[in-house]
Amino acid sequence: MRRNLIIECGMASKVYCEDSATIACPNQLDLFLTELADKKANFPDGENAQVIQEELNQIIQGTLLDLSGKYCLFHNAVVQQGGSMVEGTKIGQADEFDYVFILPALQEQLLWKNGKAFCADDYDINIQSTKLILSMKELCFMEDILCPDWCDQEENEQRRRDQLIFKDGKSPWRDEISAMVSAAIHRSLLSQVKKFPQWQHVARLKYPSGRTYLQILKFTDADGSERFVSVDICLAIQISHGTPDSEPLQLLFDFWSINTISCSRRSESPWELSKLSSLPLDSVEKRCYRVLKYLIQTFLESQLDMYTMEYKAVITTYTLKTLFLKVLIESEEKWELHQLGQKTLKILHLIRQDLETLKNKKNSSDPPMEHPLQVSMNYSVHPRSAEPALFPRSKLFNSRKSSSEPIFKQPEAIEDQVFTLIELLLMVRDTDEGRQHILSQIKAIESLKILLKDGTHQVSVMELLADREKGSKIGVYNNFLLIWHIMEREDFKTFMRMSKFGISVQPEGKQDDCVVFPKTFSILKYLNCSLFKKDSESAGSNSVELMEMDVFDHGDWNQVVCWNVNESVDLRSIVSGEFCSFCAAHKK
Repeated sequence: MRRNLIIECGMASKVYCEDSATIACPNQLDLFLTELADKKANFPDGENAQVIQEELNQIIQGTLLDLSGKYCLFHNAVVQQGGSMVEGTKIGQADEFDYVFILPALQEQLLWKNGKAFCADDYDINIQSTKLILSMKELCFMEDILCPDWCDQEENEQRRRDQLIFKDGKSPWRDEISAMVSAAIHRSLLSQVKKFPQWQHVARLKYPSGRTYLQILKFTDADGSERFVSVDICLAIQISHGTPDSEPLQLLFDFWSINTISCSRRSESPWELSKLSSLPLDSVEKRCYRVLKYLIQTFLESQLDMYTMEYKAVITTYTLKTLFLKVLIESEEKWELHQLGQKTLKILHLIRQDLETLKNKKNSSDPPMEHPLQVSMNYSVHPRSAEPALFPRSKLFNSRKSSSEPIFKQPEAIEDQVFTLIELLLMVRDTDEGRQHILSQIKAIESLKILLKDGTHQVSVMELLADREKGSKIGVYNNFLLIWHIMEREDFKTFMRMSKFGISVQPEGKQDDCVVFPKTFSILKYLNCSLFKKDSESAGSNSVELMEMDVFDHGDWNQVVCWNVNESVDLRSIVSGEFCSFCAAHKK
């Protein structure tokens, strides 16, 4: 019966209003989601949020101006702010900001393989599934950033020799090119941060994560409260494409060698911003999107991003935004309050449909599809780019990988979690006790996160770490990545401890603590709730691979991050939440 209700969730208004005269009345689910959007998934628009956004914009503008005066790559560059803070879809705190640096000087340098200048007239918007390789007119275009005057002269000479060896095509030296660009951005950013007494630069990624040059800053308000702010900086070339009134086309790129870049996908940020930024913060559309972000981040499985140290729900923001925009574009009129529950259920149902399609494809004996555009034909797609919601955009250029490497390795597990979330919302809509039940689960989840951070499980986790086999190849200290450049060690340690599933420990022989991160965390497995009992019993193996991370001094770097891979452990034998208050009260 419950499954039939889900299939008919697009007709929700007819399910709950039998009297046509009251068909526009908001039901229990509409009112609950409105309250959730305004209290738990509200947009950060307080005084501190405005100060942070305004001052950070000044810092970034000054950074780009400084870069423009020093390096050809950034000459006449302009900055464009994007992301959830501009769209009005951010939830929680004003602690994540996205910027794109548009580089016209680089665009003017670019050539096709035949030597013809790269321009909009020759760009086929349908080639997003193909990696676009472009070369530069001048071999010395990047020299001022690759051999800067702040580097030792002898070191620069060695760099020039190394560059010339790898000047054509893909090369092992390309990561060092990105590292020098990252260092240049950092130096200019640091010079601007010093002008603002409430700001401090804490850390940066040595190499970009994907195409993002991530920076961690700290803002201290007038009351002395500290907030860590992550700043994503992407580089792009921009060309006009299509009609004069259409949004410009942004191509994100990788440095391939000293005279070659590779564009493997385009950014739809300008188009998405045009659709979202005009909607009021308190509109039903914005509330729907924000509450979906909150529900997915709260109830669904999360995966640790090794580079950013953030737990991200397996239903990514890209997946959610793609399906939200699909429903938004198909709507002819603005959404009303009595449609909030209906639209929320519809988007979750679309996600579940795609997961069902993916599960059937994985179980099918048919040969895999060989082209990403064929993949797109079988799933919900982005309204503008036509890229499928369940597949990583960065892999779409490779036709051999796109159909065999979706985001989800076990779509049936994620599908069950989405189905459970839909069940929860239907209980709110259809029963008098549903609202109380889901609120008690939210409270239990919040309490579980506190227990992970406050030292409750430290001793038990340390015992697990102490019992590992010292000679194991995957044991602690045998694997590490030096990926961060740390300016403020203690601040960065504090930033690490803020991760929602990170557990602070102090193993024997260490002078201070480090943080242990589960690589994946399915929150439903750790909740004692009658509704989730079936999930924990059918979950199979409870083993979770742990990542241990520490900060230490190393060579020329002030501090770096050390990642250590531990063997899989049964974390559920240690971490267990109490019964949600609703189930505890009704337990027989």
